[in-house]
Amino acid sequence: INNQKTADFSLCLEFNNIDDLSSFILKSKQVNFTYLSLVGAKKLQSAPKIQTLIENHEELSSYKVYYPKSPTPPYTSPLKLLTKSSFWENLLNVFFQNPYEKTPIFSIAHFNPKTAPQSLLAAIYYTGYKSQPDQPKELTLYMENYAKANLKLLLRQCSLSAVQALLIYYIAYYREGNIPLHFTCRAHATRIGYALGIHLDNKIFSELEKYTRRLALIKLRCINIVGSSSHNLTANFLTEFGPLNIKSIEPKWQTSNKSSVIYYEDENERLLYAVCSAHFINFFDELKYSVNNSLYSSARESRYKSEWNKTRKDITRVYQKYTRIFQSLNSVYPDYTQITSKYEFQICIFYHDTMVDMNSKLINKIEDLNSSDIDKAVYHLDWMFNYIYSNNQARTFTQTLITLLGYQYLSYYKLCSPSTRQNIQAKLVQMIQTLAIYYIPSNALSFIILKNGYRSIVGDNIS
Repeated sequence: INNQKTADFSLCLEFNNIDDLSSFILKSKQVNFTYLSLVGAKKLQSAPKIQTLIENHEELSSYKVYYPKSPTPPYTSPLKLLTKSSFWENLLNVFFQNPYEKTPIFSIAHFNPKTAPQSLLAAIYYTGYKSQPDQPKELTLYMENYAKANLKLLLRQCSLSAVQALLIYYIAYYREGNIPLHFTCRAHATRIGYALGIHLDNKIFSELEKYTRRLALIKLRCINIVGSSSHNLTANFLTEFGPLNIKSIEPKWQTSNKSSVIYYEDENERLLYAVCSAHFINFFDELKYSVNNSLYSSARESRYKSEWNKTRKDITRVYQKYTRIFQSLNSVYPDYTQITSKYEFQICIFYHDTMVDMNSKLINKIEDLNSSDIDKAVYHLDWMFNYIYSNNQARTFTQTLITLLGYQYLSYYKLCSPSTRQNIQAKLVQMIQTLAIYYIPSNALSFIILKNGYRSIVGDNIS
């Protein structure tokens, strides 16, 4: 990643003012917006020349730096919680009630915290801790150091549990915006996975082992497809993808029992959770398989759009298929819509996020798109914006995602109809106002670029 993007970003250091730099980044098509938002802007901002340009930018000095409110200090040291078994049990529960549902990587029916490898438990504890609202500074420092020490051990291991732990850390670091460690976990999880031959169909394993390895492979495929797609990398490391496994994941592996970490007394609730989880895993696999095929498309530019449309139809077909499945479950189990609706919403997120990325690639490849194509692209951007905007706007990573969507809105603007342009302007105003309220210096360059982009399309000035 770094080698490919360094060449692009070295050009950015040649500019002597922020306005010209912003114009180059937004209009040249030489800078990948995803990479810019996640990594590039912070790297650029660390360069002395860019630091000077930011420091001399008078407008930024008018913004009040946002500092999150510190929780009320407890009467006793938070570190004393570490000695209580209830603290660690709660972290397990938090993990399995939130992050795990979005990324199942082992059988809930067979997971036993008493026999699980300590390195895997450490990853679960850390992600559970980072998923709860109360994170005292003293305790957070301990958990972060604990995680980093565990990572050093994991990188020396070659086991399936190491892959699982790295995948869990991968999710946690993404959510907290620690992109360097996020990429590190992805790289080493992939390395260890292929060293284990996780992509090979080996008949010597038990059914449980086959299932667990398949879940890990599905996730590894996903994170590498996203990496190739978002960062314009060649997908050589995905040549082992092979044909789609037509054998669907069975619900029994996610059906909890009384010895499971999570157990629902209501039998319908227990079975429905397992069915939804299995369908969600199958959706995930089919969706990413469709995207993977498009990565290898060798079509000439004249046929690129037709190939792109074929992939879009495949992705939409998968999305509609599983939407119907979850809606059917809603009808059959009307008293349990809190379960089915949650999974249905998750597939909506993945679908729209995938289409945002697909449209970004299309517009970079073909310039003469019609207004209908652009309106469809903006529709997916709007959906993702509304979803992201509903999250905690003060979170650094939420702001990063808002900025990324803003860059993409700007790239579509000139191709849009007048009514769509007004919509984009309104969205950009919302974004800039939010970023101004929660302004933090580490996002200074991204904020300036977005604001200058807005000013380049309208004559209005916003504060």
